[in-house]
Amino acid sequence: MRIGKATDFSIFQRLLFTSLVILILVIAFVTGILYSFSSRYLRNNATEILVGQFDSIQKKFQHELVEKISSDLRLASKSPSLDNYLTSSPPEKEINSRILEQYFTDIIMNIDNYVRVYFVDYRGREKIKVSKAGRCRDYRDFNGDELFARIENGGSGEIHVGLPHLDQEGQYVFSAGIYKTDLDTGEFGGALFFDCKFDDFLEFLDKTALFGSNSVWVFTPEGKVLKKPGADNTIFDPGSYLGKEPQREPRLLKNKDSIIIYEDLFFRSDEPFIRLALSVPHAIFLKDIKLMFELITAISLFTIILTSIIIYHLSKSISRPIMELAQATTRVATGDYDARVKVKTSREVRMLVDSFNQMSEDIQRNNQFKNLINRLLKITLRYSSLDKILEYSIVEITSLPWLEVDNKGAIFLLEGSPETLVLKAERNLDKALIAMCTKVPLGVCLCGVAAQTREIMFSDKLDKRHERRYAGMEDHGHYCVPIISAANKKVLGVLNLYLKENAFQTRKEEASTLLAMAGVLANIIERQRSEEEKKNLEQRFQQAQKMEAIGTLAGGIAHDFNNLLMSIQGYASLMLMEIDSGHPFYERLKQIEKNIYSGAELTSQLLGFARGGKYETIPTDLNDLLEKSARMFGRTKKEITIRTNFQAGLWTVEIDRSQIEQVLLNLFVNASQAMPEGGEIYLETSNFKVDKRKTRKGEFRADKYVKFLVADTGIGMDLATQEKIFDPFFTTKDKGHGTGLGLASVYGIIKNHGGYINVNSEPGKGAIFNIYLPASDKSIRSTDIILSDELLTGSETILVVDDEELVVDVVTTMLESLGYHVLTALSGEEALVLYKKYQDEIKLVILDMIMPRMSGGEIFNRLKATNPQIKVLLASGYAINGQAEEIMKRGCQGFIQKPFTLNKLSQKIKNILSL
Repeated sequence: MRIGKATDFSIFQRLLFTSLVILILVIAFVTGILYSFSSRYLRNNATEILVGQFDSIQKKFQHELVEKISSDLRLASKSPSLDNYLTSSPPEKEINSRILEQYFTDIIMNIDNYVRVYFVDYRGREKIKVSKAGRCRDYRDFNGDELFARIENGGSGEIHVGLPHLDQEGQYVFSAGIYKTDLDTGEFGGALFFDCKFDDFLEFLDKTALFGSNSVWVFTPEGKVLKKPGADNTIFDPGSYLGKEPQREPRLLKNKDSIIIYEDLFFRSDEPFIRLALSVPHAIFLKDIKLMFELITAISLFTIILTSIIIYHLSKSISRPIMELAQATTRVATGDYDARVKVKTSREVRMLVDSFNQMSEDIQRNNQFKNLINRLLKITLRYSSLDKILEYSIVEITSLPWLEVDNKGAIFLLEGSPETLVLKAERNLDKALIAMCTKVPLGVCLCGVAAQTREIMFSDKLDKRHERRYAGMEDHGHYCVPIISAANKKVLGVLNLYLKENAFQTRKEEASTLLAMAGVLANIIERQRSEEEKKNLEQRFQQAQKMEAIGTLAGGIAHDFNNLLMSIQGYASLMLMEIDSGHPFYERLKQIEKNIYSGAELTSQLLGFARGGKYETIPTDLNDLLEKSARMFGRTKKEITIRTNFQAGLWTVEIDRSQIEQVLLNLFVNASQAMPEGGEIYLETSNFKVDKRKTRKGEFRADKYVKFLVADTGIGMDLATQEKIFDPFFTTKDKGHGTGLGLASVYGIIKNHGGYINVNSEPGKGAIFNIYLPASDKSIRSTDIILSDELLTGSETILVVDDEELVVDVVTTMLESLGYHVLTALSGEEALVLYKKYQDEIKLVILDMIMPRMSGGEIFNRLKATNPQIKVLLASGYAINGQAEEIMKRGCQGFIQKPFTLNKLSQKIKNILSL
């Protein structure tokens, strides 16, 4: 086998035949270098490096600041110009000050590090000051200045410095001053000051790198930070770890996070100037430790290159790809994920290059995907609407660079019908396609198939699976990715992405990334829907609380109003009993009774808000009730057409017919007012069985409901109006045309029947009210009740218990007119005392249900305990349900609704006494 002519030998074979002779030398050389380097590196530790760094900084500080400034100050203080100025007579002062000023100017202009030079006389008054711009006129008074005082109290030629600070130009400076002796007097003649730039030294510290990173902190002796490492480093603040006493030698501190070494720098032995601290986080130190291994790798590469030079015919197949691979690796390590190795090679090196290129591409893809997720999460935080979130999400997804997709796509969700995808967001789709794909049934086209099969659909061109097309549609391909919930594995929708021209399905990883992307969308969708559901529940809860409060108020008003009506009704009945039908007041009294009935109807509307506000509920055919109500309303509104669609075999409902009639009337009136020019009202009934898989938790409590809807073709409502239509006193009508109680009463009545009501409407498209009433298994019974007009009298003793004196007075009078002997009690306690005293005489107790302190139910229980055979007639303005119904189940013999007539009262009493 001849190596020279071989073109496809492996690296191992080439090295085996060509480098056998030099292999021992190379190994010995590399081993020696590695051993020597490792030994030296391991002997050096972090402390030595840190101390060495401090030593170089100290030398820099001493040489460029302390020695230079001290030398310049001493030289300037010995200037004849300064001496002449100090010793000159007043007439000569002005001339010598000019000479001295020029001398200061020469210092400023020749030495870049000095900002200002000035002289302060022995009284602390600034006499001459020069800056880069020339002579300064803003002379200061140094009396009380701490630095001046130190110089004045020092000795001849002594130098003192002030702490670094920011000047008006925003640069760090410090003042250095020297004691100047007046040659005439031999005493203190003033102080010569240099304002020196400190930024140059700080810039030098900025360039100081330790373990590959700058970690120098600069503090004033009081602990104020003058400089800290750049923001791109892992900063560990050493401030809280440093001692308060001056530190003349480097002091090493260690903790679990960092290695700290600090020392104070002195201009004089007794004046700490600044404090330097090196804070090296362990992460940086460990990174530097790894340098040894990188150097070992570099030496190995160098050895390979050296060997390749000797063996020239191997250089092209080994050294070049390895070098390019190393360079690409460095680029990847610094965040350049576009790095690729493009050199052509063979066998093992080719496999290595291919693996690296694949790795770099995967890192780039993963990084871009991570950034995409971050952007999607930011979108969810910025917007509260799911539609808005999806709109921006499809823009971000279609902009992902490594995917072979165009900047076109869409997101579909399963909404409404579980068998239909609805277009929720799109980017750059044709209008014809948007109109065609607004709704896509499952199994239709690529999107429908992806949702149905729960698998990614891929197509690189228009094929037979593209069932929805339009004239002129350009050829294109798709990724259709199902969006599947991680929680319950339900399909939520489909992510549709358009492929670039001539794109093809390149990798399995691309499909898995698309599924991961769809998973992120699923989490966003479910979270957003959960938030919207929570918000809806909160709104419904607030609405229920509001209606509950109004209901409580309405119930109290209705109760008191019923008692007032009871008093009027009672006296009217008594008067009617005492006059014949020919009396001129007879018809007027009858009219009063009619008005009382109208008042009772008003009370029933008020009780529509109240808990237990239903009157007598009976099993009813809702179809029959709807038909009669519609027919009656239709006679008054000829311009409105009422259409019906009633389900045969409709389930029975237990309702208060009069209140449901009131609901229908209010809905009919509301619809007619929305159609001032006429229109159509549509009525529909149906049996509704709750599917808990498709309804929100807590939305329906029963299993079966009878649903009826009232729809109109009127002006409709916007969303803001829909949210308020059930609020009491909210109205869209002009003043004098309604109070807004109608729909609020509808809401209260339906809720009191255990039902639900909602509205769907859009401006210009009419409104649909959906009402659900619990279904009943009871048989329908007739509502026709025949009462006798005969007054039934008696002579028994009856105890009347009611907290309203008006009611007690009128009922007493009514009973006495029937021949009964009456005892009265205005409270539960009084009733119990009277009953115990006259137990043998009392044959019947007429008991009010709503009483203060002791309720009607509690009074009944106490009376029942005293006499299990007691007969009680319960009287209330509320219906015989709720609390009243519970009392009836415990043995109460009868119930009478306030207000009641004398005739009805007499028959109720006689029925109970005959038991």
